[in-house]
Amino acid sequence: MRVRYEGGILVQDLLKEVILDPVRKTPGSVVSHGHMDHLTSGGIMTPETLDVLKIRRGGSGRSLPYGKEIEHNGFRIVLKDAGHVFGSAMIRVDDFLYTGDFNPEGGATCGKARPEFVEGLIVDATYGRPGYNFPPKKDVEADLLNWLEMELANGPVALAGYEFGKSQELIALVNRLGVEVAVSTRSRTLPMSMSGTESTCSTVDCPRFPRPSEKIPVPTSSPPDGSDRLSTTRCPGSVRSASGPRM
Repeated sequence: MRVRYEGGILVQDLLKEVILDPVRKTPGSVVSHGHMDHLTSGGIMTPETLDVLKIRRGGSGRSLPYGKEIEHNGFRIVLKDAGHVFGSAMIRVDDFLYTGDFNPEGGATCGKARPEFVEGLIVDATYGRPGYNFPPKKDVEADLLNWLEMELANGPVALAGYEFGKSQELIALVNRLGVEVAVSTRSRTLPMSMSGTESTCSTVDCPRFPRPSEKIPVPTSSPPDGSDRLSTTRCPGSVRSASGPRM
Protein backbone atom coordinates (compact mmCIF):
# COMPACT_ATOMS: atom_id res chain seq x y z
CA MET A 1 0.00 0.00 0.00
CA ARG A 2 1.26 3.47 -0.90
CA VAL A 3 0.21 6.69 0.85
CA ARG A 4 1.03 10.26 -0.16
CA TYR A 5 -0.45 13.75 -0.03
CA GLU A 6 -2.02 14.87 -3.29
CA GLY A 7 -4.80 17.36 -2.58
CA GLY A 8 -5.74 15.06 0.32
CA ILE A 9 -4.45 11.81 1.81
CA LEU A 10 -4.24 9.52 -1.23
CA VAL A 11 -4.16 5.79 -0.46
CA GLN A 12 -3.19 3.47 -3.34
CA ASP A 13 -2.79 -0.29 -3.67
CA LEU A 14 -1.97 -1.43 -7.21
CA LEU A 15 -4.90 -0.13 -9.29
CA LYS A 16 -7.06 0.73 -6.28
CA GLU A 17 -7.13 4.20 -4.71
CA VAL A 18 -9.18 6.33 -2.34
CA ILE A 19 -8.63 9.91 -1.17
CA LEU A 20 -9.22 11.03 2.42
CA ASP A 21 -10.08 14.61 3.42
CA PRO A 22 -9.64 16.08 -0.07
CA VAL A 23 -9.32 19.86 -0.41
CA ARG A 24 -12.20 20.04 -2.90
CA LYS A 25 -15.40 18.17 -3.70
CA THR A 26 -14.41 14.63 -4.70
CA PRO A 27 -17.01 11.91 -5.31
CA GLY A 28 -15.93 8.68 -3.61
CA SER A 29 -13.69 10.39 -1.06
CA VAL A 30 -13.88 9.86 2.71
CA VAL A 31 -14.25 12.88 5.04
CA SER A 32 -13.14 12.82 8.68
CA HIS A 33 -15.11 15.68 10.25
CA GLY A 34 -16.95 18.97 9.95
CA HIS A 35 -14.24 21.61 10.35
CA MET A 36 -13.89 23.73 7.23
CA ASP A 37 -10.29 22.66 6.49
CA HIS A 38 -11.49 19.04 6.18
CA LEU A 39 -15.13 19.32 5.10
CA THR A 40 -16.01 18.74 1.43
CA SER A 41 -19.06 17.45 -0.40
CA GLY A 42 -19.41 14.20 -2.30
CA GLY A 43 -17.70 11.79 0.06
CA ILE A 44 -18.39 9.18 2.72
CA MET A 45 -18.76 10.51 6.27
CA THR A 46 -20.62 9.88 9.51
CA PRO A 47 -24.34 10.80 9.61
CA GLU A 48 -23.45 13.58 12.07
CA THR A 49 -20.82 15.09 9.77
CA LEU A 50 -23.25 14.85 6.86
CA ASP A 51 -25.72 16.96 8.86
CA VAL A 52 -22.96 19.49 9.53
CA LEU A 53 -22.00 19.53 5.84
CA LYS A 54 -25.55 20.41 4.79
CA ILE A 55 -25.57 23.37 7.18
CA ARG A 56 -22.04 24.70 6.69
CA ARG A 57 -21.30 24.12 3.00
CA GLY A 58 -24.36 22.59 1.43
CA GLY A 59 -23.99 19.58 -0.84
CA SER A 60 -24.38 15.89 -0.25
CA GLY A 61 -22.49 12.77 0.73
CA ARG A 62 -22.87 9.16 1.73
CA SER A 63 -23.67 8.39 5.35
CA LEU A 64 -21.64 5.69 7.14
CA PRO A 65 -22.20 5.06 10.88
CA TYR A 66 -19.31 4.39 13.25
CA GLY A 67 -18.11 0.79 13.23
CA LYS A 68 -19.90 -0.34 10.07
CA GLU A 69 -17.50 -1.85 7.52
CA ILE A 70 -18.12 -1.35 3.81
CA GLU A 71 -16.17 -2.19 0.66
CA HIS A 72 -15.30 0.95 -1.27
CA ASN A 73 -13.04 1.23 -4.31
CA GLY A 74 -11.70 -2.22 -3.45
CA PHE A 75 -10.82 -1.30 0.16
CA ARG A 76 -12.46 -2.17 3.47
CA ILE A 77 -13.52 1.16 5.02
CA VAL A 78 -14.53 1.64 8.66
CA LEU A 79 -15.09 4.92 10.55
CA LYS A 80 -14.03 5.04 14.20
CA ASP A 81 -14.85 7.77 16.72
CA ALA A 82 -12.06 10.39 16.75
CA GLY A 83 -13.19 12.30 19.85
CA HIS A 84 -12.43 15.65 18.19
CA VAL A 85 -15.85 17.20 17.48
CA PHE A 86 -19.42 16.00 17.01
CA GLY A 87 -19.34 13.30 14.31
CA SER A 88 -15.55 13.25 13.86
CA ALA A 89 -14.01 9.99 12.65
CA MET A 90 -10.71 8.24 12.25
CA ILE A 91 -10.71 6.47 8.88
CA ARG A 92 -9.57 2.86 8.63
CA VAL A 93 -8.65 1.66 5.13
CA ASP A 94 -7.88 -2.08 5.30
CA ASP A 95 -5.06 -2.19 7.90
CA PHE A 96 -4.12 1.46 7.52
CA LEU A 97 -5.47 4.21 9.80
CA TYR A 98 -5.73 7.94 9.16
CA THR A 99 -6.60 9.70 12.42
CA GLY A 100 -7.75 13.08 11.14
CA ASP A 101 -7.90 15.43 14.13
CA PHE A 102 -8.39 13.18 17.15
CA ASN A 103 -8.62 13.31 20.93
CA PRO A 104 -8.30 10.28 23.26
CA GLU A 105 -9.98 12.28 26.05
CA GLY A 106 -13.02 13.22 23.97
CA GLY A 107 -15.42 15.94 25.04
CA ALA A 108 -18.91 16.78 26.27
CA THR A 109 -20.29 16.77 22.72
CA CYS A 110 -18.52 13.72 21.29
CA GLY A 111 -17.01 10.36 22.20
CA LYS A 112 -13.28 9.62 22.44
CA ALA A 113 -10.61 8.12 20.20
CA ARG A 114 -9.59 4.59 21.12
CA PRO A 115 -6.49 2.60 20.08
CA GLU A 116 -6.58 0.63 16.83
CA PHE A 117 -4.20 -2.21 15.89
CA VAL A 118 -2.98 -1.41 12.38
CA GLU A 119 -0.01 -1.90 10.07
CA GLY A 120 0.19 1.73 8.94
CA LEU A 121 -0.67 5.01 10.67
CA ILE A 122 -0.92 8.65 9.63
CA VAL A 123 -1.52 11.07 12.51
CA ASP A 124 -2.96 14.54 11.99
CA ALA A 125 -0.78 16.11 14.67
CA THR A 126 -1.67 19.81 15.01
CA TYR A 127 0.08 19.91 18.39
CA GLY A 128 2.53 17.08 17.77
CA ARG A 129 5.72 18.99 18.53
CA PRO A 130 7.24 18.36 21.97
CA GLY A 131 7.03 22.07 22.80
CA TYR A 132 3.24 21.84 22.92
CA ASN A 133 2.72 20.65 26.47
CA PHE A 134 -0.69 21.65 27.80
CA PRO A 135 -2.13 21.29 31.33
CA PRO A 136 -4.77 18.60 31.92
CA LYS A 137 -8.12 19.44 30.33
CA LYS A 138 -10.02 18.97 33.60
CA ASP A 139 -7.76 21.54 35.29
CA VAL A 140 -8.38 24.08 32.52
CA GLU A 141 -12.15 23.52 32.69
CA ALA A 142 -12.16 23.92 36.48
CA ASP A 143 -10.12 27.13 36.25
CA LEU A 144 -12.48 28.54 33.62
CA LEU A 145 -15.60 27.73 35.64
CA ASN A 146 -14.11 29.24 38.81
CA TRP A 147 -13.17 32.37 36.89
CA LEU A 148 -16.63 32.61 35.34
CA GLU A 149 -18.39 32.36 38.70
CA MET A 150 -16.26 35.20 40.09
CA GLU A 151 -16.62 37.42 37.03
CA LEU A 152 -20.38 36.91 36.67
CA ALA A 153 -20.84 38.55 40.05
CA ASN A 154 -19.31 41.72 38.60
CA GLY A 155 -21.00 41.92 35.21
CA PRO A 156 -20.80 40.69 31.60
CA VAL A 157 -18.37 37.98 30.49
CA ALA A 158 -17.41 37.27 26.86
CA LEU A 159 -16.22 33.84 25.68
CA ALA A 160 -14.99 33.14 22.15
CA GLY A 161 -14.67 29.88 20.25
CA TYR A 162 -14.87 28.38 16.77
CA GLU A 163 -18.51 28.27 15.67
CA PHE A 164 -18.38 24.47 15.38
CA GLY A 165 -16.71 22.35 18.04
CA LYS A 166 -15.33 24.79 20.58
CA SER A 167 -18.58 26.76 20.88
CA GLN A 168 -20.60 23.63 21.65
CA GLU A 169 -18.04 22.51 24.24
CA LEU A 170 -18.21 25.95 25.89
CA ILE A 171 -22.01 25.78 25.97
CA ALA A 172 -21.92 22.37 27.66
CA LEU A 173 -19.27 23.57 30.12
CA VAL A 174 -21.14 26.73 31.10
CA ASN A 175 -24.35 24.70 31.51
CA ARG A 176 -22.66 23.08 34.52
CA LEU A 177 -23.13 26.40 36.33
CA GLY A 178 -26.85 26.26 35.65
CA VAL A 179 -26.48 28.95 33.01
CA GLU A 180 -28.58 28.85 29.86
CA VAL A 181 -26.49 30.02 26.92
CA ALA A 182 -27.70 32.31 24.15
CA VAL A 183 -25.70 31.95 20.94
CA SER A 184 -25.57 33.45 17.46
CA THR A 185 -28.16 32.30 14.96
CA ARG A 186 -25.56 30.43 12.89
CA SER A 187 -24.05 28.55 15.83
CA ARG A 188 -27.53 27.55 16.99
CA THR A 189 -28.26 25.78 13.68
CA LEU A 190 -25.32 23.39 14.16
CA PRO A 191 -25.82 20.03 15.94
CA MET A 192 -25.17 20.36 19.65
CA SER A 193 -24.08 16.96 20.94
CA MET A 194 -24.13 13.20 20.70
CA SER A 195 -27.29 11.47 21.88
CA GLY A 196 -27.41 11.07 25.63
CA THR A 197 -25.62 14.35 26.37
CA GLU A 198 -27.71 17.48 26.05
CA SER A 199 -26.67 21.14 26.07
CA THR A 200 -29.17 23.98 26.35
CA CYS A 201 -29.07 27.34 24.63
CA SER A 202 -31.26 29.96 23.02
CA THR A 203 -30.65 32.39 20.17
CA VAL A 204 -29.73 36.08 20.19
CA ASP A 205 -28.81 38.48 17.39
CA CYS A 206 -26.26 41.17 18.02
CA PRO A 207 -23.26 42.83 16.35
CA ARG A 208 -20.04 41.14 15.31
CA PHE A 209 -17.57 40.28 18.09
CA PRO A 210 -15.22 43.27 18.54
CA ARG A 211 -11.47 43.40 18.42
CA PRO A 212 -9.75 43.37 21.83
CA SER A 213 -9.33 47.17 21.73
CA GLU A 214 -13.05 47.75 21.12
CA LYS A 215 -15.92 47.84 23.58
CA ILE A 216 -18.37 44.95 23.60
CA PRO A 217 -21.66 46.22 22.14
CA VAL A 218 -25.00 45.72 23.81
CA PRO A 219 -27.33 43.46 21.72
CA THR A 220 -29.79 45.52 19.68
CA SER A 221 -30.99 44.12 16.36
CA SER A 222 -29.82 41.77 13.61
CA PRO A 223 -27.09 43.23 11.35
CA PRO A 224 -28.50 43.84 7.86
CA ASP A 225 -25.51 42.28 6.12
CA GLY A 226 -26.04 38.87 7.74
CA SER A 227 -22.48 38.87 9.14
CA ASP A 228 -21.36 36.72 12.05
CA ARG A 229 -22.95 37.81 15.30
CA LEU A 230 -21.89 38.01 18.89
CA SER A 231 -23.04 34.95 20.83
CA THR A 232 -24.46 35.95 24.20
CA THR A 233 -24.66 33.88 27.36
CA ARG A 234 -27.25 35.22 29.80
CA CYS A 235 -27.40 34.61 33.54
CA PRO A 236 -27.69 36.71 36.70
CA GLY A 237 -25.22 39.45 35.85
CA SER A 238 -25.44 38.76 32.08
CA VAL A 239 -22.75 36.85 30.19
CA ARG A 240 -21.69 37.29 26.60
CA SER A 241 -20.06 34.52 24.62
CA ALA A 242 -18.79 35.04 21.10
CA SER A 243 -18.25 32.83 18.06
CA GLY A 244 -14.68 33.03 16.82
CA PRO A 245 -13.21 32.04 13.43
CA ARG A 246 -15.05 29.56 11.22
CA MET A 247 -13.48 26.14 11.71
